[in-house]
Amino acid sequence: AEVKSVAAQNVKVDKPPVTVKTSQPVAQPINNNISNSTPVSRGQTSTDINKYPKLSKVKGIFGQFHYRELSGGRIEVDPQWVVDNIVTITLPGTNKKVQVHKLAADNFIMAFNYINNGTVIVNGKQVSLLSLIETMDGTYVTRHVNWAPDKGLSNHSWGTAIDINARDHFRYVDSASDPNLILWEKAFKPAGFSWGNSYNDSMHYELIK
Repeated sequence: AEVKSVAAQNVKVDKPPVTVKTSQPVAQPINNNISNSTPVSRGQTSTDINKYPKLSKVKGIFGQFHYRELSGGRIEVDPQWVVDNIVTITLPGTNKKVQVHKLAADNFIMAFNYINNGTVIVNGKQVSLLSLIETMDGTYVTRHVNWAPDKGLSNHSWGTAIDINARDHFRYVDSASDPNLILWEKAFKPAGFSWGNSYNDSMHYELIK
């Protein structure tokens, strides 16, 4: 996925050891954001099984969909499923519109409310959580894991995942001052997300319920 910048500030992350303390961010009401969510496209009224012959696994409350294979590890999802399940929201603090599963919208907005309102002390300096985000990659991206056709479908295909600071987070991180670890502990974890750090994908946050 292409990497797009969402914050003007560059954050210098020093090597450990460091002492990290955080102020308590306050999540803001999210109902109004959800009520303004809009479908991303208009589609057909029923699934064309001949055109979309494959069926994804069931991913908890986010369901399953018919799809067809495209080149380069991409897939095309049944347009009716997209109409019924994918919405557009604005992430607090970023003015960035993203496409997510309608049942994941609350979690995304909650995480970014924490980010938008939170601060953290890194190496004795207080900075905003939002300033820790240098780049943010797509949420709803219909594809296989690692764009590899022989692997399963990525959670991005359900609109339940997001990649943060991808450029230097194709790896495991354990520094207390690493921005993605801080974002995980102070925003994404409280909002119900899992983190890909355990399988060396520390850019990746996802909902798996």
